[in-house]
Amino acid sequence: MTTWIWTALLVFVVLMIALALGVFHRKARKGLTGLAVLTYKNARRVVILLLGSSVLLVGVAMIILPGPAILVIPAGLAILATEFAWARDLLHRIKDKARDLSGAANILSKGSNGDH
Repeated sequence: MTTWIWTALLVFVVLMIALALGVFHRKARKGLTGLAVLTYKNARRVVILLLGSSVLLVGVAMIILPGPAILVIPAGLAILATEFAWARDLLHRIKDKARDLSGAANILSKGSNGDH
């Protein structure tokens, strides 16, 4: 069973690297003039993808294992958000939910202090 999990993870990582490198984009394969710029951009995206995904996966593991998952998961998303729009959107939604929860906690704590 664990072989299937590792195989699926490896396929996922290879697909993400291929997407980051622009393998599926026609413009990326068109000419050699912009190859140096494209290579730097792709290398940067791959490094951010690997670093951010690693931090994010460690944070997800910390949900079960001991550790500050509530800090590590947003840190991983923040790394990914520097390059990927989907991570930026997810990070904004998490921040909005955190603000809502913080406001609700402040209202509840003010209400319980004033009742006594």
